[in-house]
Amino acid sequence: MESFEELIRENPDVIVAIGETGFDFHYLDGSDDGKKSVDFTNLSLKAKEQIENQKIWWIAQWELAQKYNLPLVIHTRDARDATLDFMVQNNIHKAVIHCYSENPDFAQKLLDFSSEIYFAFGGILTYKNAESVQETAKMLPINRILLETDAPFLSPQKVR
Repeated sequence: MESFEELIRENPDVIVAIGETGFDFHYLDGSDDGKKSVDFTNLSLKAKEQIENQKIWWIAQWELAQKYNLPLVIHTRDARDATLDFMVQNNIHKAVIHCYSENPDFAQKLLDFSSEIYFAFGGILTYKNAESVQETAKMLPINRILLETDAPFLSPQKVR
């Protein structure tokens, strides 16, 4: 974290956010490399350690973001409820939800929680099976929407 902070101090004119951090439960131990859902009622010790490690890094980056009054870029995958709970518990109000891939209900809960949360959409928005993400983009205030590429991983449908 000291190296990250040094970068911020040396480049205050170009550093605009801290992250990406957050929860990714897709590849937790027991998921068969992301091919099946994890049983959260019976997590392995390794899966619990993976989640705790994500929490530690998330808090460390949040503290740095607060110190420099910067938003936190948050990643969430297969962790919608845990992400919202963690944000509320730790008072994480100033954030960008990176590569938004959740439903409108989650977005509304975030909007209700904070007026300083923004939603970044990438290529997923153009996918035929992304109706929930498209509905979310339609319901959000335009001034809370950001566009991102997340290249080369989530290219728009036409160039996949």
